[in-house]
Amino acid sequence: SGGTVAPGSQGTGELSFFGLRLLDGSSLDLELSSTTSSDLLTVYSSGTHVGGTTVNILDADLAVGETAWFFEYSNTIIVDENNLISGDTIVASDFILGDLPYGVQGEIIAESAGDVGGIVSGRVGFTVTAFSPIAGDFNEDGYVDSADLEFWQQGYGTLISATHMQGDADGDQDVDGADFLTWQREFGSGTPLVQSLTAVPEPSTLCLALFAATAFASRRRLGFEPLLKSNKFAVPTSNELCAV
Repeated sequence: SGGTVAPGSQGTGELSFFGLRLLDGSSLDLELSSTTSSDLLTVYSSGTHVGGTTVNILDADLAVGETAWFFEYSNTIIVDENNLISGDTIVASDFILGDLPYGVQGEIIAESAGDVGGIVSGRVGFTVTAFSPIAGDFNEDGYVDSADLEFWQQGYGTLISATHMQGDADGDQDVDGADFLTWQREFGSGTPLVQSLTAVPEPSTLCLALFAATAFASRRRLGFEPLLKSNKFAVPTSNELCAV
């Protein structure tokens, strides 16, 4: 009880058991790198119990709707917490969904491959149901850095129907100085696929980025003056965008 099983201490791995009892309070720490390369526990024969096990997803590089199977069992007899034959199969509710990567939403699912005289087979997996990116992560790669500023620059001045990847951080369907401020505040947030050594930029660094972005937006304004007469869509001032 209270123990943790982590099939891959660095990267993904697979553990096989002839019977496995995960008592209440136990946990699984899993890396689900893809639908074909993920941590996996495989159980054969003997008595198996998994009730009340918490599943922590450390990494889930999956698209919405994709499933990574992390627990497979075959020709197994399911037992209860007292090691008595239960006659049950393994269901999703035997597991408790714990920690998830930032922005990832999902659910545990279970499939049964058959029950022959109390001897069962099946598998359990995690399915990504939605992805909620960090507001300032405009390229949606999991973290906020200078690459996201380029997306904001390209989208700056969009007046209607702007998307998150065009630089709309606050969901108001336009790209303006408020979205830049969100990027500034969140710089360095998230979990990079490869850990970045870049520090959060000093104000002077952000202002240099601002001046480049403002010059970019000013050039665009020259070509789209009729669309930018509203003060709401005016080119942001240095004081506005460099505010902390």
